Amino acid sequence: MLKSIKELKLEEPQFEHDCESCIFLGRYDWNKFAKNKSYDLYIHLNKDGLNSFIAREGSNGPDYISSPYGWRSPTDYPTRIAYDRAVEQKLIKSESGVQTLNYGEKIAEQNRFK
Repeated sequence: MLKSIKELKLEEPQFEHDCESCIFLGRYDWNKFAKNKSYDLYIHLNKDGLNSFIAREGSNGPDYISSPYGWRSPTDYPTRIAYDRAVEQKLIKSESGVQTLNYGEKIAEQNRFK
């Protein structure tokens, strides 16, 4: 079932992330290779349309992984989950990473729920 951006905002991030161009996509617990990690997932929206998918695992600056090509990640990898959630929310089109709304509309919608 799809969650609205408002519902996702109610699921608060567990780590600090100060990028104004990112939209929080919820949390994800990844239990791979006996490494139980919890991530905050984001899509970083760029004005040029080249988006990145981010999985933050801590509040320190370098405590994250990212990929501009989330759909190329393995199906359970955190950046792939971020990509899948962005597609589910219709923030991007499937298989392309292309934005479906313009950059300004998405950022305005995100900031409405802060």
